[in-house]
Amino acid sequence: MIEALIETTERLCDVLAAENTALEALDLPTAGAMASEKGRVTKALQATFLAVSQAALKADGEVQEAALRAAIDRLGQLTHANTELVEQGLALQMKLMRTIARAIPRARAAEAPIYQADGSQSPPRPPTAFAFASSM
Repeated sequence: MIEALIETTERLCDVLAAENTALEALDLPTAGAMASEKGRVTKALQATFLAVSQAALKADGEVQEAALRAAIDRLGQLTHANTELVEQGLALQMKLMRTIARAIPRARAAEAPIYQADGSQSPPRPPTAFAFASSM
């Protein structure tokens, strides 16, 4: 029974490792697509854990216990790395959104009317000159 728990834990570790690799490469579509697989394997791990009794864990021996501890330690490390990568991705996304938000008022300012000291509006700015070349 403990073999199933080790196997399911290792499957979740593999999914997290693949997601971490995608996040490190900023391959967000791939990382996002892995969410359903991660959820499925997590549910399988929960079900397997609930099916294994404490007595079964003790009966399977020290070798299996060491393998399970190693798998759980790996899962903990991958989970920590995954959390950091997701937080870095969110910070990068926020930085990008702030940059865009700061650029919009500047771009719109060129279209805004100019007012004189007496409150009257200046004549509209002349349109930006464009030159088009056509070769035939």
